[in-house]
Amino acid sequence: MKRQVFNWLIGILLSSFVGWIIALVCVDSTTVYTYNEQLKRWIHPKGNHYLRKEGWAKSQIGALGITGIDDVRLETRPKVILWGDSHVEGFYLSDDEKMAQKVTALFTSRFQSDTMGVGFALSSQTVADYVFQIQAIEEMLSNIIAHVIVVTDISDISPSDLIGRHSIRANFLAKPHYHIEKSRWVPPDLNKSQFFLKYRLNSIRRAFGNVRHKMESFHFKPGPVRKIPQKKQPEPSLEDLFPAWEYLMKTLIGKTQKPLYVVYAPAVPVLNSGKVDYIDQKEIEFKAFETVCKKNNINFINLETQLNIFFKETHVFPRGFFNSPPGTGHLNRHGHQLVAEMIVSAVSKQREMNRAFLEN
Repeated sequence: MKRQVFNWLIGILLSSFVGWIIALVCVDSTTVYTYNEQLKRWIHPKGNHYLRKEGWAKSQIGALGITGIDDVRLETRPKVILWGDSHVEGFYLSDDEKMAQKVTALFTSRFQSDTMGVGFALSSQTVADYVFQIQAIEEMLSNIIAHVIVVTDISDISPSDLIGRHSIRANFLAKPHYHIEKSRWVPPDLNKSQFFLKYRLNSIRRAFGNVRHKMESFHFKPGPVRKIPQKKQPEPSLEDLFPAWEYLMKTLIGKTQKPLYVVYAPAVPVLNSGKVDYIDQKEIEFKAFETVCKKNNINFINLETQLNIFFKETHVFPRGFFNSPPGTGHLNRHGHQLVAEMIVSAVSKQREMNRAFLEN
């Protein structure tokens, strides 16, 4: 019996050691946050961040949680601010492949302009978050010429109580009346985990935690497993969504005098039953949202055509990575390039029109 216990202990220690070695190379960095008093929000602290579960990349996080720029507060160049969630954050791509850095490169190569793209993004953010952040970032950064909001899903622009999705960031609600609540989200306290963070042991701790969690759901007695029925949230109608979008976008434009752009990157094309599907399942909703944007003098850019044309010409999906299913998940480097090209084209065209108007 003692021998068996000894073997078990040795096995656990050796497997944990092997897991730790593998984790050093193949597991994501632990996501940590620090609170910024000026922005009144949680951001990623300066340092390196590694992502392995989707793509394979290292990101350099600078001041204000912005990747690819050491301290954007010191930059005096004209800036296009890119707002978004994990699609703009782009931890799954190296810094030079992210859409914000692509914007900078395109302005330089096409127009010999020193205009730079700045990705101010955080996973799970929605348009409701930018209502509270645009003024703060304009106070901190100089020479902002435009704000570009990148959206990829209906949840980015809709009240969470209408679509049945709880937001951990700012909360846009339709009931009892349209209003936007500041985020009350607080990240887990990692002060007690400094030892695990320092030696990158969090993956081992999570592995044991997952085993314990799974044990609680094991079924040890014969007979059918009792399933708890899940209530499905009914799809909101356009009659419900349209006035909500009106409220959201009017609130947003009241926070800035800078030009606003919304870039919609739908999940197309995708594989559906072994065939490539080029149809955006939310086309009707975003056509209606485009109407709301134009009514409020917000430039709306739909990338559906560009994404589909790119695949037809290259047979490469603009989403997905070598370690994820093709056509799914986040935008890859091709998707980021297409978004950046549309942003640079739209912003430069608008600036030329404004310049011509002033000259006349």
